[in-house]
Amino acid sequence: MNNPHAPTPTTEAAKALEELKSLPTLEDTNEKLTSSIQELGAKISAIVPSITWQWQDQPQRIGCSKPYEQSDGKVILMPFYVANAAIPESSWNEVLAVVKETATSIDAPKLDVIHDAPNNHDVRFSNETGTAIGFTSQANTVISGYTGCRLPAAKK
Repeated sequence: MNNPHAPTPTTEAAKALEELKSLPTLEDTNEKLTSSIQELGAKISAIVPSITWQWQDQPQRIGCSKPYEQSDGKVILMPFYVANAAIPESSWNEVLAVVKETATSIDAPKLDVIHDAPNNHDVRFSNETGTAIGFTSQANTVISGYTGCRLPAAKK
C-alpha cells in the first residue's frame, strides 16, 4: 500500500535536487514575479483607468512539497496585489488577454479556469515547476503569485 506521507525515496529526492539546481534562485524568481505582477496591474489600469492597486499582507516562505521536501528549497507565496474594484464585464476579455500575456512571459502558460461567469472570474496560470499567477475578479480584483519550489541563492 502506498503511504502518501512517506518521504520521497532517496534516488528521486536526489534527482529533484538536481532539477532545483538548474532553475533560477528563489530570490531571482521572486523578483521577476513581483515585477511581473506590478506590470500586470499597470497594464490593467491602462485598460480600466479607475482601478488602483496596493499590496496586501507580506510574502510568506513555506517548505516545498514532494518530491522536493528533503531539499533546502522554499516557495514564496506572494502577497495579494489588490485592486479597488472589479473588472467591468465589458473589459474582461481584453484584461484576460493581458493576464495571459504576462503569464506567458514568466513561462506559466497552463490555464486553469476555476470560475467563469459574469462578475465572477477566477483563473490560474501555472507551469510544471510550480510558478503561478492567479487572477480573480469578483467584488474586487486580486492578483496572486507563487514562485514554485526554488533554492535560495545561499543554498545553490
